[in-house]
Parts: sequence; structure tokens; C-alpha cells
Amino acid sequence: MLRRSLLSLTPLAFFRAGAAPPCPSYFAKGLQARWNASREYTLAVLDKMPDEHLTFRPTPEEWTFSQQLTHIADGSLLIAAPLHGDKPVYSGAPPRQLARAELKKHLEHSYDYVTEAFQRLPNDAAGEQPVEFLGGGKMLKRDLCYRLLDHVAHHRGQAVVYLRLKGITPPEYPG
Repeated sequence: MLRRSLLSLTPLAFFRAGAAPPCPSYFAKGLQARWNASREYTLAVLDKMPDEHLTFRPTPEEWTFSQQLTHIADGSLLIAAPLHGDKPVYSGAPPRQLARAELKKHLEHSYDYVTEAFQRLPNDAAGEQPVEFLGGGKMLKRDLCYRLLDHVAHHRGQAVVYLRLKGITPPEYPG
């Protein structure tokens, strides 16, 4: 009798397991690992540049070192907004010229905001959902995630060149 009771419950248990919360997003988990490394490296790049060179620009047409890093933060907030459930707000160009303390705080805030956005991807299928981006166009959440990583790498790479132009060895890339 007990055996029959247990056997009759087994299909119910499987049904309930299927109704459990969705499996974690391995996509978001992988992104988070890369994003954490990006955060550490970007802040290390900022730490390497002396205060007197935050306004350095290689040519008059280029943004300053501070503006490059400010743009990283501004762009991250903009790109992650739809992932976060917020409306993207373009802050304009050229970016503001921030002093070290304000710049570090702005970068940290932007990295935290993106981390929260990644946590809103409950499963891998969520990355395939289209969301509105600038100009009303649609993009997959997954593509916005990749754009975040690309955007940071592009502008941080420019900041690394600025360090080299000032004779400063950049921090070792965490890979």
C-alpha cells in the first residue's frame, strides 16, 4: 500500500518540479564573471593615472582620459537601462570632465547597475527577449549584454593607450 502511494506521488512530484522557478541563467552567470573582471580592470586603469593627467588628451579632437572613463559609465547606464526595466537616457557627448573621486563613484555605480541588470535575467531564454533601445528599435537582451562588454573594452582600451602615452605601465589585464 505504501509503495503504491509513493508511486502515485512520483508523477505529481515531477509536475511540481516542472513548476519550480526557472533554472539559473548560465548566460548571465558567465556575463557576471566577465563584468566583475571588467570592473576590477577599469578601476585599476583609473588608479594608475595620476590626478594631474586626468585631463590629458592625445590630440585636441580626442576626449580626455577622464571623459573616456566617464563615457564608459554613462554608456553602461544607457545600454543596461532596458535590461533593468528602465528607459535609456542619452547623456550627450562629449562626456563631463570628472575629478577622480566623482569619476570612481560614477564608475562603481554604473558597474553595480549593470550587475543588477544581469541578475534580472532569470534564465537563458530571457536573453532572447527583444526590448526597445534607442530610437525605438528592438534588440535582444543578449545583444545588449554583449554591447556592454564591447563598449567598455573599446573605451578602456583607449584609456590604456593614454597611460602608455604618459609613460605609465597599465595594470596587468586579468584575462
